[in-house]
Amino acid sequence: MEQSFKGREMMFDSQQLGLAFGPLYVSLFGHQKRMIEDEGRIASTLTVALGASVSKICRVIVASDQNQEGFQLTKVADYTDFVRADGVVLTEPGSAALLQTADCASGILYCPRTNRAVLFHGGRPALTPFCRQESGTCDWTVVETALQAVTKGGAKDDVVALVIGNICGQCFKHEHESAHHLAEPFLHLGEKVFADVENKALDLYKVIKHRLMHAGVREENISHTGPCTFETPVLSSHRRGDTDRNTTVVVWR
Repeated sequence: MEQSFKGREMMFDSQQLGLAFGPLYVSLFGHQKRMIEDEGRIASTLTVALGASVSKICRVIVASDQNQEGFQLTKVADYTDFVRADGVVLTEPGSAALLQTADCASGILYCPRTNRAVLFHGGRPALTPFCRQESGTCDWTVVETALQAVTKGGAKDDVVALVIGNICGQCFKHEHESAHHLAEPFLHLGEKVFADVENKALDLYKVIKHRLMHAGVREENISHTGPCTFETPVLSSHRRGDTDRNTTVVVWR
């Protein structure tokens, strides 16, 4: 990976994790009000402070499951209204995208060949293979839709990827019988995606990395930064019972 694409300028305090990633600046803010509740005003203020143009901010409302609009889909940025999708494409300096999670991963892809970036929501449902008529396959997740969008359907070997803001594998257990079915689609991959197979402790970063590599992204181009949302009090976590959100912001500087 080129040095310019490695995470640097990294910091983490009670409010923010931030790092540079190619032409992008990626930031994670803990314990934020839901965007939909204040129409995105607070989140937009944060984004402008990081260098985005006030007229080029895309606010993404992600899907919790396949019954919600935009599930596993990646859409082109819309700066006039909320975008309901699990991924959004950025193509120009000054633009920004933000989405909210509370244990799920945020994934950022950048393709130097197409000069496109994608911010996507890497929750367990979005990472579970799902049959889509338009793709012609049942081995399809948000990772594939994001890759297709960032590369325009071309080669994947120059794509660089960053994953942030998720619960760690050890803390994301599905050991109770009622949760076994949620982990079942991943069990055939074993230690490739589980931190602890016996307790079905699913590692979201490992799932994303596996799917990226399977699709043609080079391992050395994939990186991850913590901290674990469950173990970090200044970040929101569903598993701790939080009702607010972490906001991931990507600004194209």
